[in-house]
Amino acid sequence: MGHLGTLDPLAEGVLPVAIGSARRLIRFFKADKVYIATIRFGLTTDTDDIQGETVSTTDAGSLSRDQLDDALNGFIGEIEQVPPKYSAAMSGGVRAYKRARKGDDFDLKPRVVFVRDAVISNWNSPDLMVRFTVSQGTYIRSIARDLGEVLGVGGCLAALKRESDGPFHSDNAVGVLDLEKEGLPGIENMLLPPEFILDGWEKVELNDEQETAFSQGKILSDIELPCRKAEEYFAVYDTESFVGVGERVGDSGLKAYKVIRTTD
Repeated sequence: MGHLGTLDPLAEGVLPVAIGSARRLIRFFKADKVYIATIRFGLTTDTDDIQGETVSTTDAGSLSRDQLDDALNGFIGEIEQVPPKYSAAMSGGVRAYKRARKGDDFDLKPRVVFVRDAVISNWNSPDLMVRFTVSQGTYIRSIARDLGEVLGVGGCLAALKRESDGPFHSDNAVGVLDLEKEGLPGIENMLLPPEFILDGWEKVELNDEQETAFSQGKILSDIELPCRKAEEYFAVYDTESFVGVGERVGDSGLKAYKVIRTTD
């Protein structure tokens, strides 16, 4: 088994898990994520969330809705952010949270992320609830910290729920307690097909002869590939099922990059 993205200890929500052959497709998964976040102003902590040790407190009662809107607009689009020190980001070849727990003194480099949308759903001082749509690798804790800094009152994350991770949504997710209740036979009936990870990919369909050659690692010439030459990889199917990931060779060639069977 393998997961398609970590969740903070504070957070709840969608956590896609790949089982068996689906693990071989994890590296191709890149998708926007949607979060419901509650940001608490007037409090900063060493972990950038409410579970950490308090660093400072201040009165955030004077913040207005206009101030919040203006500040939040500055975080929409391409931004640079420094990951929290208590995070899974790498520092010196080690997970940052491991170094932080040991008391190491270190700094993390800023990274470029993209915030597609940020919509305020509730403001009840000192707590602001926001629905974020962000690129992979975005830390909502960092936004909470930096937003509080911009507003001059400090801030940290008080609650977080991931509503979706690409094509994986909370409305078709399965709860941990349900998994425990059903056991292995029940879990098998809940699984999505491996190719669900490749949602939105261009598809190439092969006939039986082509599929055999593809599975044997041979280069297929004169395949009708999607015209967009920027596409390097494709979801490959035979007449009945998903076969694997194909890689473009030249303008009209195709070879197997990953051969995967649903029955693997």
